[in-house]
Amino acid sequence: MAVMDPESATPPNPYGAYTAAEALGGIAAPLLAAAAVTLLGLVLQIEADLRWPSLSLLLLGAATVLMLRVVQCNARARGYAVTPGDALAWYPDADDPQRRQAVFRELERHRAAWRYWIGSARRQYNLGVLLLLLGTMVLLVPAEATALTPVRWLAIGVLGLGCAAEALAILLGWWRPLRLTRWWLVEPGRPWHARWPAALARRVAPPDPPVPPPPSAGGAPGA
Repeated sequence: MAVMDPESATPPNPYGAYTAAEALGGIAAPLLAAAAVTLLGLVLQIEADLRWPSLSLLLLGAATVLMLRVVQCNARARGYAVTPGDALAWYPDADDPQRRQAVFRELERHRAAWRYWIGSARRQYNLGVLLLLLGTMVLLVPAEATALTPVRWLAIGVLGLGCAAEALAILLGWWRPLRLTRWWLVEPGRPWHARWPAALARRVAPPDPPVPPPPSAGGAPGA
């Protein structure tokens, strides 16, 4: 029976997946959670001037909880973000074939656990961003209709477009129709009515990776 070598384990795809996940859960999510908490305090201070302060508090509070959950999921995932070299460094008998086979099996389980926690973190992060945008948009609606200046309307509209784009990105991430993501659908030679759905989907929620594979791609299959 052939012995499987952990050094030949499938690398993450993209290679910087561990670093990207750390940036999401270790940097972006805490900053957005802090921003949501700041906005919560602002709503409590000026709630008399707002049209729907309670709704804004609800949306911003939910966004805060989701962002903190992202931090927790990322912390759990970090324990499984281990390379073959890191795992083998723990064992003096790292050159033993049986030890290497055991480490390989553990790494496969670690990879599956990492994907689970990071998948959960990404879903909650996307939903948290959407709720944060919605809460901020509601926050901009004043109690008095006379305070709705053109610039205020413009600001609300910009946030509304951001909410729509984020919601569409979430839906495309959960269910991305094959006919909207095939590369040949966006080639210039095709008629516009056949290309615009794919073009819109690629702008709002680019596929991963966002570039077409080479004719004979032989890279990593994926994390």
